[in-house]
Amino acid sequence: MELCLPQQIPVPQQPLQPRPGSAGPCCVFRRDLPALAVRGLAALFLGLVAALLFSGAAAAREVSDPGALVRWGLPASKAVHNIALATVIGGLLFAVAILPRSLAGSRSKAKDSPEHPAFTRTLVVTGIAGVVWTLSAVAVLVLSYSDIAGQGISGDPEFTRSLVYFMTDIETGRAWLAVVVIAAVVTTALFGVPSLGGLAATLVLALIGLVPTALIGHSASSADHEGAINSLGLHLVGVSAWVGGIIMLALLSGVLGAAASGSQSAGRPDITEPVLRRFSALAGFAFILVFASGVINSSIRLTSWNDLFGSAYGQLILAKAAATLVLGGIGLMHRRWVIPQLGSRGGGPSARRVLWQLVVVEMLVMGATSGVAVALGRSAPPQGSPWPRTPPRPSSSPVTSCRRN
Repeated sequence: MELCLPQQIPVPQQPLQPRPGSAGPCCVFRRDLPALAVRGLAALFLGLVAALLFSGAAAAREVSDPGALVRWGLPASKAVHNIALATVIGGLLFAVAILPRSLAGSRSKAKDSPEHPAFTRTLVVTGIAGVVWTLSAVAVLVLSYSDIAGQGISGDPEFTRSLVYFMTDIETGRAWLAVVVIAAVVTTALFGVPSLGGLAATLVLALIGLVPTALIGHSASSADHEGAINSLGLHLVGVSAWVGGIIMLALLSGVLGAAASGSQSAGRPDITEPVLRRFSALAGFAFILVFASGVINSSIRLTSWNDLFGSAYGQLILAKAAATLVLGGIGLMHRRWVIPQLGSRGGGPSARRVLWQLVVVEMLVMGATSGVAVALGRSAPPQGSPWPRTPPRPSSSPVTSCRRN
């Protein structure tokens, strides 16, 4: 029921817009962003360490052991690399297809309207993630050589010459060198390309950065080479878009809602509902892509039900699949309850509170699942599978295999 009030008495809008200085759900979540980032990284590394210990992938080798720094540093660097790459892809997707560029709601740059703070923050976060992606790719490149050659990291000239040979003549080295180059080019473009067309081209280049990692590893040794490579490539695309989108959604929480009266951005509209609706459609597609490609890739890698239920490798796959289903259920809650409530007048505040609580849960589960995924890539498939038990070496000598004669 509406009250007929005199025209000069303003109707309070507190259910939809908190008072200046009040701690609404978005404001509280924004103040907790540093703690949330720490928790997300903690979940990532806890999942990684637990999975590595469970599978034994970080155990010392009897022959040609590169040392604890390489055994633990390589999967840790890959975990950081994967999260940074996903953030770059998610940020570019938000900038190109989800967020308005101006406060007026236009997708293009408007002369009479300032840039939306959500769009500005997206480019800043994506640029920082690009730097992290580049540096972590360099770390993975060096540590991968040490791991395959079976020797610790050293600063002597012989190590440098062997590393150069690894980057130019060995398939794994060339693949990671390509990732480093692509990451550097993407990061440079993020700081120098302001147009939406340029950002779209940068997004395509970032997606190309997934190709080298799909061409190496266990899938490259499969009997069904093309099927394994294609399913892994689609899996990486879906994971990057999904994980990166959740990260960006969390980091943009403080600038998606309407600005409080009296602030510098007073009059800024609330875009939480349309942004979440657009991302929900993308996340739904990514979920189907990730789960379907994961099932196909696992069926190629494992040859029997005993491999799935009776091996550490198969059990890690089951844990990853279960976490993916949990994340899909949370996404369904967004689509069926949160988004419709955000569009209603009475359910907005409570829906926002549930929204950010679910985002926290998603980030923690995704962090742990990403750690498990990295450990899975370092683990040997069951003996009945067509994959080698140890990473392939360029030649018979584990120490000098990457050295130029």
